Amino acid sequence: MKKGNESMAYIRNNCSLTPCLVWFFCGVLLLSVRPVFSEEVYSDSIRLKILEKADRVLINNKLCSDANDCTKKRLIFASRKKNSVLSKFWGVHLESFEIKDIDVVSALMEIVISEYYINNRSVDIDADFYMKPHREMMGLKKLYVDPFITIKLKGIEK
Repeated sequence: MKKGNESMAYIRNNCSLTPCLVWFFCGVLLLSVRPVFSEEVYSDSIRLKILEKADRVLINNKLCSDANDCTKKRLIFASRKKNSVLSKFWGVHLESFEIKDIDVVSALMEIVISEYYINNRSVDIDADFYMKPHREMMGLKKLYVDPFITIKLKGIEK
């Protein structure tokens, strides 16, 4: 065995710092993962609030009878998103299909903007409003249709 290898083996077998270093690196890893996870959970709660409020608007305007009916009709979708791997912010992406009543569209836009400010502009929130029904825009077809309204609200780091 070479002299360098002997000293590494000695350190591995006899050094009391090794367990400390392992715990140190585990702690660093956990601390770096936790903020990302909490941002994701936070943005998901915002997504659910937006969907709940949007469903109420659709029900009040007689576009669906209850939340389940709204889901079946596929008028609104909301998903969590992250702009890029390097982006700090998780966010919410809302899509609206086939809603042509300007009062309903305005109410949905107001929900998106108010949730952004209620949450101190801490997450990205995007919304796309399409005139066509969801079934006509599935798959790659959506790439060829521009939304008639797009809202992009950028999260601000505090």
